[in-house]
Amino acid sequence: APAVPTVPPLDNSSFAQTVQIDGGAAAVRAAQAVDAYNAAAAPTVVAAQIPAAAGDADPELLKLFVEEAREELARIATDFPIWEQNPLEVSALLNVRRSMHTLKGSGRMVGARDLSEFAWASENLLNRLLDNTLTRSPAIATALHDAVAGLPQLVDALEHGTPLRFDAKALMARAHALAAARECADGTLTAQ
Repeated sequence: APAVPTVPPLDNSSFAQTVQIDGGAAAVRAAQAVDAYNAAAAPTVVAAQIPAAAGDADPELLKLFVEEAREELARIATDFPIWEQNPLEVSALLNVRRSMHTLKGSGRMVGARDLSEFAWASENLLNRLLDNTLTRSPAIATALHDAVAGLPQLVDALEHGTPLRFDAKALMARAHALAAARECADGTLTAQ
């Protein structure tokens, strides 16, 4: 059996070597008092500073996000019609879901809440299709088609302040409702 390597123990004189800092003992006692006070105080949770709206975001970050969003829109415009024409094209649907996920996450980071929540509603529905807890139906295909058609308007609204020509909140509610339901054999939806 191989021998286990050992390290000789340190003698107490090794710990005696310290650096002298002006006010060292007093500073240590003050730090210990602060630590003791903080340990006794009730813990508090501080919320992260997240911009309330895109107007509060760093304009440079917002510009970068809009560029990224346009790239993701181009990917979605390429892949979604492939799946729309052929439901067996799961790889195209995965790419659409990945783009929605990117829009959601990046949008949240820059404070583009409307766009990120819209992307989340679509991503959530796509997740349910991809994990086979839902099967494609005309209602699901229509909701996703409408979401893909509405995304460019949301990016334009973020970049230029243009008004939306569709009800984004109603479409999000429809996507969430479809994601929370299970389709029966007769085509009706039941809540899970």
